[in-house]
Amino acid sequence: MSEERIYSYEPLWGSWWVDGVLGEGSFGMVYRVYRDDLGERIYSAVKVISISQNDGQLSELCAAGMSQETMRGYCQSFVHEIIGELGLMQKFRGNSNIVSYEDHFVVEREDIIGADIVLRMELLTPLNNYINQKGFYVSDVVTMGIDLCHALELCAMHSIVHRDIKPGNIFISDAGSYKLGDFGIARSIEKGTGELSKKGTYSYMAPEVYQGSPYDATIDLYSLGIVMYRLLNSYRLPFLPLPPASIDYGDNEKALSKRLGGYPMPRPIAAPEPLAKIVLKACDYRPENRFSSPAELRAALENIMERIRSGEIANYAVLAPGDTPYTVMMPRRSDSAPPPSYQQEPPAEPAKPSSEQKGSKRTAGASLSPAEKKEGYSVEKKKKSKNKRTYSGKLGGVWAKIADSPPVLAITDIFEGFTNPKNLRRNLISLIATLIAIGAIVFSVMYVARPTGNTKTEVTEKAVVGKWVSDDGEYFFDFGKNGTLYTRNSDWETTIGVFQVLGGDTIMVTSSGKTVKYSAVLKGDRLTLTSDDKNYVLLRETNKK
Repeated sequence: MSEERIYSYEPLWGSWWVDGVLGEGSFGMVYRVYRDDLGERIYSAVKVISISQNDGQLSELCAAGMSQETMRGYCQSFVHEIIGELGLMQKFRGNSNIVSYEDHFVVEREDIIGADIVLRMELLTPLNNYINQKGFYVSDVVTMGIDLCHALELCAMHSIVHRDIKPGNIFISDAGSYKLGDFGIARSIEKGTGELSKKGTYSYMAPEVYQGSPYDATIDLYSLGIVMYRLLNSYRLPFLPLPPASIDYGDNEKALSKRLGGYPMPRPIAAPEPLAKIVLKACDYRPENRFSSPAELRAALENIMERIRSGEIANYAVLAPGDTPYTVMMPRRSDSAPPPSYQQEPPAEPAKPSSEQKGSKRTAGASLSPAEKKEGYSVEKKKKSKNKRTYSGKLGGVWAKIADSPPVLAITDIFEGFTNPKNLRRNLISLIATLIAIGAIVFSVMYVARPTGNTKTEVTEKAVVGKWVSDDGEYFFDFGKNGTLYTRNSDWETTIGVFQVLGGDTIMVTSSGKTVKYSAVLKGDRLTLTSDDKNYVLLRETNKK
């Protein structure tokens, strides 16, 4: 619908005002709205479902020659059907795992045949937004699956099939409960599988729905399985190349064709083995091989959760913040001021350091002796005199740093001080102290730099487990105890594959559907991996200065 129409209905229900656009869901736009109640601002979500003769199936009927009166009656019957579904949504009100429906009103269009259905629902955080801000762990995937199974159990009690389970229809409450929303295309099973049976999102659709075959409520379990698969697979759907490989349109088409064609799905790359088996069973091509009910799937996931809590299954991050697409609320139209709570003052400029602060850092060799002050030296003049020598060549920068180092500058000060007999004793003491310090430094360097770690070590899983960084600093790897290979981004770790240490000093790595065997040489804290087309020299990250 046109965004401007929602503002013509203000105040909604007599007290609600549009705050901005949250996004677009099935059949309509979603807005954030607010009202002020006794000095407190309360927020909610509003979805507008627009039905008109210019949209989808209605436009086709109009093109086929349907009269205006018949078209109007058809449109009204469609509106009544949706309102009837809102009655079903009222049965779910107050359930902790289904988005709560609060109120609605219907406005008939005056310019064309059609109507706007305006629904008010509780305001929640979309799944993708949550992951983008917080990241996602194995336990989060399991908790989400358990909560949505609770929602589907309630749907089964009322013979309702959702038919559009996807990340965009999953939300999280402030209390941490996962909720299923957007029942815009849900239909009661007894209504059959008519023209609307293919509604839904192809990326998460069960094969039998796409093929037009008979189906039952277990298609929702299939879609939930695909959602969990994607969360455990670097946010890539089955058969798509894994990061860092990019995806083009042809990849999506091939992946969809394989999944709907019954190709065996590869294991989601970040899933622990027990959880991977559950997800693959939920996504099985044959309905009879899947979980038979939400309760059965929930029981399997609850067992996984117990094993995570006991420490038997590792709970690691499967997605880092920013790994998912998300939408930011667009503020209301520009001719209206935003709510006061969103008017922010410009940040104050950082205070600039004073001239005293700038010069407060003492530089070795820059202090002035009484004799120098008497002769009219300045700090800047003395600095220039000490740095008058220039260095060139590849090692010029190194020699310059040595010449300007505190010990060298201190020694220079001491020898210059011998020209003043009054400072002889002080300078001798400084010289002795400096020589002792230099001796200690030389001894420490020789001790630290002595040859160590050059002995070749047997390559075993225990020996390579840990964090490594390439000698050029471009790649970070973490060989996990569970055979999972991670890469790190800031403080987050994201899975990129699995590894296995084979006999004969060989490490086999599987990533992005490709398996590569590396010849491995481990000397102390230096691991060299060599294959036909790639070579890595890795250093233990804990030893990286």
